[in-house]
Amino acid sequence: MSVISQLPNPSIVGYWENWDDLGTDDFLYLSEIDTRYNVIMVSFASQKNGRDYELNFVPEISKYGFNSTLFKDEMAQLQSEGKKVLLSIGGATYPTMLDSLEEKEVFVSSIGDLLEEWNFDGIDIDLEGSSLKFNNFKIDSFGDHRLTFMIAGIKEIMADYYIKNGKKLLLTMAPETHYVQGGMSENLVPDKHGGAYLPMIEALKDSIDMLNVQLYNSGAMPGLDSNYYNQSTPDFILALTEAVIQGFTAANDLGTFSGLPASKVGVGLPSCKGWGYTEPKVLKSTMKYLLGQGPQPGEYTLLQEGGYPDLRGMMTWSINIDQKCDDSKSFINLYDELFNDVPYLKISNPDSIVITEEDGGIILVEVKRDSFATDIDPNHWIVSNLPNGVSVNSILLVNDTSVKIILKGNSAPGDEQFHIYDVTVQASSEAFLKSTNVLSKNFGVELTSPGYFLPARIEAENFHNMVGSEIRPTSDIDNDIKLGGGNTGAYSDYNVIVPESKTYTFDFRYATPMNNKASYSILIDDVEIFRDTLISTGGWDSFKTSSHTLQLNEGKHKFTIHINSPWYGLNWFEIKDKEGDVGIEGLINNKLSIYPNPVVNILNFENNINGTVQIVDITGKTVYNSIMNSNKLDASQLSPGVYYLVLKEKNGIFSAGKFVKK
Repeated sequence: MSVISQLPNPSIVGYWENWDDLGTDDFLYLSEIDTRYNVIMVSFASQKNGRDYELNFVPEISKYGFNSTLFKDEMAQLQSEGKKVLLSIGGATYPTMLDSLEEKEVFVSSIGDLLEEWNFDGIDIDLEGSSLKFNNFKIDSFGDHRLTFMIAGIKEIMADYYIKNGKKLLLTMAPETHYVQGGMSENLVPDKHGGAYLPMIEALKDSIDMLNVQLYNSGAMPGLDSNYYNQSTPDFILALTEAVIQGFTAANDLGTFSGLPASKVGVGLPSCKGWGYTEPKVLKSTMKYLLGQGPQPGEYTLLQEGGYPDLRGMMTWSINIDQKCDDSKSFINLYDELFNDVPYLKISNPDSIVITEEDGGIILVEVKRDSFATDIDPNHWIVSNLPNGVSVNSILLVNDTSVKIILKGNSAPGDEQFHIYDVTVQASSEAFLKSTNVLSKNFGVELTSPGYFLPARIEAENFHNMVGSEIRPTSDIDNDIKLGGGNTGAYSDYNVIVPESKTYTFDFRYATPMNNKASYSILIDDVEIFRDTLISTGGWDSFKTSSHTLQLNEGKHKFTIHINSPWYGLNWFEIKDKEGDVGIEGLINNKLSIYPNPVVNILNFENNINGTVQIVDITGKTVYNSIMNSNKLDASQLSPGVYYLVLKEKNGIFSAGKFVKK
């Protein structure tokens, strides 16, 4: 009984670079490929004995220890997970031209040998450049001998494979736009070989599993509306994709291309910066419209109302680039959002959160998602890791792509930015339309504080991340909560913003009955900079403060307290200037009266202020610095967010206030 081999549906196709000159920044083992890629194109088969019609394949990256045995083992693992691995033929580097019956037979035989030796699931035909220099061709009758031999050769390879293995050999193609949609241009057909791929696609359309036209490295190309569109735009992607689905009559009597069903068509784009790269935001709106899930993003209107929800998937050059690019995995993440219905729910940093009530601590959080249910049921959402006193007030549907989560009851009104930890939002499948069992795979909303602006006192329980400890009550006069019970290896992370590279005083408020056994380390960005062993305080709830100095560098950092032995109860720690300045948070004790708060345009002061005024955003950046003698300040030019206003009077006295700019 025969078994039909099929591509995953939907398919995320990525080309895996197999070059002997790949640097460490570009090299990937097969086992390192993001698990969401389900079709891997090994690029490329090379020429054997210098003959373009006889092909060979060996893993060329031996300098990384990537030999044939390892390649086979890792490929077998991918296949065991349901992924398909294909051998790509051609590319810009290895032109393939069949000029005779004998060359065709060698071509067929060499590929058959490679399929048997390496156990590839299929072949990808990626002919470019000189491979497509045909003397004459027609869509329905071929004409050129190279075309005839290539089509016949591919058919023979597939037939031989089926006879030997009892299943279909996967067949994909990745032509350039010039050789497909270029067939509609009188300027490209026939002298410049526009449409040269069309006879192969038409002749093999029943066998093709996926066509991924390279929608990049292209000049302007026509759509079915006869208008020309430029790459990297929604119109280009939409018009050229619809053309291969609907088919078209080619120019200059080339013939008629009947098109392929959407289930055999993918959208092929580069995964990072380059000629034809499309920004993720633009690509997302384009793909949603193409899939029938969103509004029209550009000028081109799809002929088929409701788009093409059966589109096979997406293709990218390349996997290596996608994972190594500055915007790492942006392509695979977008694919996952579009096709796998995974809720990549994202919240921007708190400086973009709108605090609507000065003393109520209500925080509005907009969560992006593609397909929400018509009615949002708050019971379908779990919001965890909220600070004491904070809860979910309501969850509201904003539109078909966003909801609003409203949190209330911050433990310290006015300090919202510093009392919000990592927030995880998990949605049950009932909350979404078209939900799948992968819903829990990549759920998550991260609402993270940008950090504590130093100098500052930080309560131990107000961590950004914590493992291995507990929040416990305490009788210390400074606070009624401590972080304690940590096992060896426990740690707590705090995001801090260091305004200036220098030496700071580090005060550590702790309790332990252990003497000279209680050990902890301070790490900055996972690098240990300080280690200390504590003396006994006389009990688990008897506190002392130890003082040390730390050298800290300017910038945003992760400040980690790592427990080397289980010992402690930690109330708070304080990082301050050696002179004893406790920073802006401390200055707020000498509070300026500022109103209205939140402010839109003009800040008013209860009394006339006379001195130097500095406004600092929550990242520590000074956005305003001037000498003033007034009871008003124009805040209209500030971006929405949370700010500190610090006044240094002429007598040297500091005072400060905190306000929100709408």
